[in-house]
Amino acid sequence: MVKFIKVLPGAVDFVNWMNASEVNWGIVTNGDQFQHQKSTTTGLDKKSPFVLASLLFGVNKPAPEVFMEAVRLLNIDGLQTEDILFVGDNPYTDILGAHGVGMKTAWIRMGREKFPDDAPAPDFIIDHVEELKALLL
Repeated sequence: MVKFIKVLPGAVDFVNWMNASEVNWGIVTNGDQFQHQKSTTTGLDKKSPFVLASLLFGVNKPAPEVFMEAVRLLNIDGLQTEDILFVGDNPYTDILGAHGVGMKTAWIRMGREKFPDDAPAPDFIIDHVEELKALLL
């Protein structure tokens, strides 16, 4: 399955834009070595500053430790969690976990109409990562 994985349309262009704009970013994903294989298959391993696969790190999202490791990997002096926008599609692992450490959050709908009532509300709701450009500059 890993060799057939594809990046969502427009996502590589957005990644290229972030890199050209010198936006500090990385990939935080639940999973193991297969997440690294996916990033290699899609070419994101060469474009992303880091890929943090939670099971290889030792805890899954929404555990705060994985989010704090991402902060460390961003390697920006004086960076505070409230200065970070975490973007994800899972209300219970991405939004809940990032919210728990004080990060701003953006939920990608992925075709869903409503954010669940039993998770902390995201700061932003988007349909595609391209919408983040206005937030990141």
